Amino acid sequence: MRFARRMAAEGGVDMTPMIDIVFQLLIFFLTTAAIAQANRVQLDLPREAGAPDPTPTGPGLVVSIRADGSCEVAGRSVTMDELSAAARASLAERGRHVPVVRADRSAPGARLNDVIDACRQAGFDGIRLATTPGGGG
Repeated sequence: MRFARRMAAEGGVDMTPMIDIVFQLLIFFLTTAAIAQANRVQLDLPREAGAPDPTPTGPGLVVSIRADGSCEVAGRSVTMDELSAAARASLAERGRHVPVVRADRSAPGARLNDVIDACRQAGFDGIRLATTPGGGG
């Protein structure tokens, strides 16, 4: 019994798998962008020109201080003891990356000092204070 071979239609390439992959990548990037934006705490940062970030790989530790003085690390509220532990873990994992502190303009200065002290006790030499680009004031 002989079966007839089907000839490829003019040697065309089937684009369906490539289109499927493009749509999957599009969905992946849209989803991760939405999640990354949702995890970022909305703060009223100080308005200063600031300096560019010298670390192209990004900071190892980002601490957000809300206006009420509460602190967040990686989208999770933390106490000062938990912040110290997170700072030590970041230092052990990523090395001497300078932590970034995102403090609301209305946040108590004492809380900022507490965060700086926790980072210093963990072994960091200093911090970078995040600002909103713009004029001073």
